[in-house]
Amino acid sequence: MANINIEKAFVTDNKSVYLYLSTTGQGLYIPLYQRDYSWDKDNIIQLQEDIESGVSRIVNTQDEQEIRFLGTIITLIESNRDKIYPIEPQIVPSRIEVLIDGQQRLSTIIVLSTILLKNLFDIKQKLEALSCEFIDEINDIYNFWEDKLIQIYTVDIRRKSKPKIIRGNRDFWTEKENAETAYKSSVSYYLAKFIESHATNFSNTFKPSADNIGKTLYTNYHAMEKWIKDKIRKAHLINEDFPSAIGILDNFNKIDLWNDNRDKIVDFIKVNDFNTNRISNYLYEYVQVLSICHYLLERCCFTVIQPTDENWAFDMFQSLNATGTPLTAIETFKPRVVNVTEEFGNGFKNSKNEKYFDKIDKLFEDVDTAQQKNARTKDFLTSFFVAYNGQQVSSHFSHQRKSLIDAFEGRKDTNKQIDFMKKSTFVEFLGNYAELYKSIWLASDKSITTPFTLLNGKDDADLATMLVCFLRASNHKMAITVLGNFFDSIQRNRENAIEHFIQAIKAVSAYYFLWRASSSNAGLDVTYRDLFKSDDKSWKFENGITIDELKNHLKTKLRDKQILQKADWISKAKDEFKYESAPNEVIRLGLLIAAHDTIVDENKPGLVKVGRSGTSNYLCLSQWSSEDLLTIEHVAPQKNGNNWDESIYENKTYQSIGNLTLLRQSLNSSAGNKPWEEKILYYKTVGEKDPSKIQNIKCIAKSMGIDLNEATISILQNSKYSGHIEAIARMNQADNWNKEIIEGRRDNLLDIIWDRIIKWLN
Repeated sequence: MANINIEKAFVTDNKSVYLYLSTTGQGLYIPLYQRDYSWDKDNIIQLQEDIESGVSRIVNTQDEQEIRFLGTIITLIESNRDKIYPIEPQIVPSRIEVLIDGQQRLSTIIVLSTILLKNLFDIKQKLEALSCEFIDEINDIYNFWEDKLIQIYTVDIRRKSKPKIIRGNRDFWTEKENAETAYKSSVSYYLAKFIESHATNFSNTFKPSADNIGKTLYTNYHAMEKWIKDKIRKAHLINEDFPSAIGILDNFNKIDLWNDNRDKIVDFIKVNDFNTNRISNYLYEYVQVLSICHYLLERCCFTVIQPTDENWAFDMFQSLNATGTPLTAIETFKPRVVNVTEEFGNGFKNSKNEKYFDKIDKLFEDVDTAQQKNARTKDFLTSFFVAYNGQQVSSHFSHQRKSLIDAFEGRKDTNKQIDFMKKSTFVEFLGNYAELYKSIWLASDKSITTPFTLLNGKDDADLATMLVCFLRASNHKMAITVLGNFFDSIQRNRENAIEHFIQAIKAVSAYYFLWRASSSNAGLDVTYRDLFKSDDKSWKFENGITIDELKNHLKTKLRDKQILQKADWISKAKDEFKYESAPNEVIRLGLLIAAHDTIVDENKPGLVKVGRSGTSNYLCLSQWSSEDLLTIEHVAPQKNGNNWDESIYENKTYQSIGNLTLLRQSLNSSAGNKPWEEKILYYKTVGEKDPSKIQNIKCIAKSMGIDLNEATISILQNSKYSGHIEAIARMNQADNWNKEIIEGRRDNLLDIIWDRIIKWLN
């Protein structure tokens, strides 16, 4: 019997993306039996998050050892060229690797490399057009990365660039330049057309579409292109989750970034404001894209396994996929808790730690797939660690698992029993946080029809439930971090915990509302991390966060933003609290606050004033979810097609809160772009308490010179009374809805809103 040398059965190496894909003469061949390119949205998002979080980690932790493992690649070196079909014998790469596993990842990375190159070229062109004084250096940088990126997506055959990867029975490497004939698969055809376009410095830019490269590849191409253009290139303008050029330059090795120190460019970037200097702006973009290039090519890596026998290759492929469903960070953390509980407690079964973990397990009861489970785990732990200590944990499995273990093991004491109790306290918080996340934050909207059970009998229980729905609808995920801490206090039976939980809901809602009604989202999330990572406070659950600490922190952040004083906030809200800039949920809440316990101001057409308590309750769950108050209506429509006052359309006054109200969807659609003379009839109808006065709505309309169709009459007659619109309804056809009225109503509403909502922070 022959002796088998196991050591030589598999050639295994760990290589960066660049080191692997820049192998001289390497062509990747996907055999016929492999499935078509099929990576989905979740795969693309994960790859982007892996790269983003890696760059952020270098900037935030200065971790020079930061790398990202992208999985295992299994290939066979094919020496028999007859197995490559179809084939043009004289134009075959010198090294053909048959892909057994990894084609989806490799195909996506290869396509991403072309997107990066095109963006670098676009930025370079813009800097050339601006006569940038550093253009020679910019060109040197571009040439350096162009050379590296070309090696990722091409193979050099007879001094001509050809697609790096082809699919058997569909494509073949050819000496001719006819991409349509030689490359039929989506990825290879795209690469061939991109290579043609690059050869002309993109003067004949190839425009991918679902028709020419297939729906799946186009969807992923578009997502990656949008990611680079809208998130990475604009990170310094709008995105706080990805570092801007300054942070990158301060923490990246300049040689890695652009093959030299480039001190003059660095100084220019740091001195010149990107908001006012276009060259500086594009240099920011350049640096941000280069950081992605470096991280993808040099810090992302594979384990490349090359069995020397085809049968062994498939055996290995099967064994690496034997488990079927990958474990999550929480699942790999649980054994650590079980072991500690077994060692220092009275066993895990029926223990408190088991009860806490049951809450965590319930978080995943309704997920159907491994991908959904992984996604929920990542979202949950990302949120949890902000609430724990302000930590910005990436969504990557290994980082989240390490963060869980570090936090758990960090609860130390020399006394073993105290050490165990501290560790159990961490698990308790994790379980309580999962319970809140599941029962309140992830609850379906249809299930929240009454105040939350835990608030039964408490003042403002209904308001608090409504505000949680507001925060959920706004997708203000950072709110969970605060609510999680106060919910934990309820579970631990701390004094006044429920009352403080309600106050926390109101405080966070007020904070979020005041911020978003007067400015963009930029910087908002950071204020929560600052709260939980403060060195002068203890977030270790022995005492819990206090309501006063929360309110003082939020007010300090509003003061820093210069919106803690009424006049300052109103001044900014006048410009920002508009349909085009403020979230719809914030506008809805603002209009409900302004309608709550207010009455018509008889002396000021269209305006309201504060009435007696109990006059009209608009701050409640039933009103928030009411179909009659679900859509935002422009009084003067967004397009002037029916002789509205032209002053309304100067500086987009029609987008102001003073021109907005709430209506049922059917009424909103029916009212549409109607002229003022007809819209006032709609408002009078829904603002009328006496049903007898709307029975003859058709006659009333005719007396006003309006001819209503039967469908409109039915909608109006079946509408419910809406007191919030009464102030507008009291106006007449002859009253002129103009810029002055809108601005007066805007000031009126902002004044009332501020006086009501600021109380939630005091």
